[in-house]
Amino acid sequence: MARPKQNEPRIDDQADAPERAIRPRALERGDTIEPMGESPALRLQNRLADAYGVREGKWSPRRTLMFIILVCGGFWLLLFAGLRAFLR
Repeated sequence: MARPKQNEPRIDDQADAPERAIRPRALERGDTIEPMGESPALRLQNRLADAYGVREGKWSPRRTLMFIILVCGGFWLLLFAGLRAFLR
């Protein structure tokens, strides 16, 4: 017959124990967490955009594709050139 460990509190003991209030550190500092609200990072981005006068909308699909091709193509070209120079 299996015996329970001596260290573990029994279920009866846990039912009588008072609940601990567990709060995230952000709430202890006075910040609020809103589930559907704006995050602090987005607020900072908006403030910086206002300060520098930059307001760009979403990129077009063509511009996004060109960015991906240039960045990824540049990475692979540099990697190939570096390996080629290293292996000579």
